Amino acid sequence: MIDTQTSPLLVVINSTGNQSSSVIRSASAAGFRVRAQVRSASKPEAQALAALPNVTLIEGNIDDSSFVSTLFKDADYAWVNTTFKQGDEAALGKALALAAKEAGVKHFVYSSLADHSKVTDGKWKHPAWAPKFAVEEYIRGLENFPATFVYMGGYLENYNHSFFVQVKRQEDGSILFSSKMNPDAKIPTLDVERDVGPSIVNILKQGPAKWNHKRVPLAFEDLSMKELTERFGKATGLKVSYEQLPSKDLEPTDFKDIMSHILHEGIYYDFECRVPDEARELNPNWHSVEDFAVNKWKKPEL
Repeated sequence: MIDTQTSPLLVVINSTGNQSSSVIRSASAAGFRVRAQVRSASKPEAQALAALPNVTLIEGNIDDSSFVSTLFKDADYAWVNTTFKQGDEAALGKALALAAKEAGVKHFVYSSLADHSKVTDGKWKHPAWAPKFAVEEYIRGLENFPATFVYMGGYLENYNHSFFVQVKRQEDGSILFSSKMNPDAKIPTLDVERDVGPSIVNILKQGPAKWNHKRVPLAFEDLSMKELTERFGKATGLKVSYEQLPSKDLEPTDFKDIMSHILHEGIYYDFECRVPDEARELNPNWHSVEDFAVNKWKKPEL
C-alpha cells in the first residue's frame, strides 16, 4: 500500500495541457502526490484530473509572482511546460525555475526545445522554440539545481486537426496530407497524451544521478511524411497520400516555413541524441503510428 503522507510530491503547471495531463495521470498511477496548477479548477479537464488518486488542484496564474512564490512549497519534484501563448515565455520559465530552486525542489524537469538560430547563423529562429532554450540556459546557470531538459518530437495528435500539416478528406473518400515539407524529411514523432507521462515518471524515479543537465529527446519513431501516410493508410484501410506544397519562397519569419526548413535540414534536434532509442528505453510500452491511427485518429469529413 502506498503511504500518501511520505510519497514524493510533484508540482505540475499548465496541468490540463497534453504534456502535463499525461504526466499527472502517470504520476498518480505511480503513487506520487501531485499538486496540479490550473487557471480554472471548474473546467471539465481540471475536474477529471482532480478525480485521480492523490491529485490536488491549485488554482492560480503563473504570471502572478505571489502565487508562484508558494507554488513549489515542500515539493520534491517539478514538471514545467510553458507555452508561447502565455506571454513572455522566457520570463515565466525563469521565474518558475527560480521559485522551484528557492523552495528546495530536488529535481526540476523542464520541457525545452532547440534554438535553431545557433546552428543556422541566426537565420532560422523559431519564435515558439527559442524562448524555451533561453530558459534552459538560465536553469543551467543556477548553482546546485538538479534539472533535466526534455525535447518533444512532433505530436501525432496534430494530425487530428490541420496545424503544420493540412489534413483533408477528398471527394473520393481518400485523405490528403499536405505541407511545404520535403516528403522524405524525417520527423521525430510521439503520442503525447499516452507516452509522455510514463517517460517523465521514469526520469524522476531514476533521478538526477542519471539525468542531471541531460537533454532527452522524446520521440519514439523517426518518420518521413511518405512513410507516415503509408502507415496511416495500411493501419486504417484508407487511401492516405501526401502532397508537397510549393516552398521556393520560404521566409525565415513564418512559423510553418521555419519548421519546414528545420525538418528539411534534419536539425529538429540540434544536438547529438539517440532517436528513438533513448525514448524507448524510458518507455518500452510506447504507442506506434498504427496504434494512433486506429485508436485516436479523428478522420476528417468532407
